Amino acid sequence: MIKICPSILSADFLNLKKELKFLEESKIEMLHFDVMDGYFVPNLSFGSLILNSIKKASKMLMDVHLMVKRPLKFLEQFSKAGAFSMTFHVECEDNILDCINKIKSLNCKCGVAINPETPVEKIFPFLDYLDMVVVMSVKPGFGGQEFIKDSLKKVEILRNKNNFLKIQLDGGINLNIAKQIKDSGIYYAVVGSYIFCSKDIKQAIFSLKEVLG
Repeated sequence: MIKICPSILSADFLNLKKELKFLEESKIEMLHFDVMDGYFVPNLSFGSLILNSIKKASKMLMDVHLMVKRPLKFLEQFSKAGAFSMTFHVECEDNILDCINKIKSLNCKCGVAINPETPVEKIFPFLDYLDMVVVMSVKPGFGGQEFIKDSLKKVEILRNKNNFLKIQLDGGINLNIAKQIKDSGIYYAVVGSYIFCSKDIKQAIFSLKEVLG
């Protein structure tokens, strides 16, 4: 069974409380936060204060995806804000093992993300230290992009390398793509636009769950 992680980046922040209720009524367990610094990716998104506010209003787990050049300086503040898991990029400028050790010291689950253009082998040295690998199926930093099919090759390689690893696929997932990834071996599917840009959020989630199991 593939778990759906809605990406709040695509949510309507004017109606966020209502949309969070829809997610909880749809039995969503984890909410995905795309944190952008304007350097690692061109856009800015939101910081730990937003996560802290949502955490107070929701029982969902908070999954923080740090699309930032220097993740080390953000880890403690997001942990204090209520992060359940924190993911940073293998392409970042900080030492990878330092970031992993810091996240684990904060009692958070630790993930490393890999961009579409980065060879999957770059993440191999760290697999034994991780709770999750995030395979980007779009270029990081923008919502609403088309799914990159080659990302499934990375999923297959990672699954063969470590069959117990939790793999999260992030970006471009809609109902049609869900049919293509249902047997890929991923554990989490990050979905943004398909859920939050639909006329009926609960129906969109239901349709995905029907396909993904």
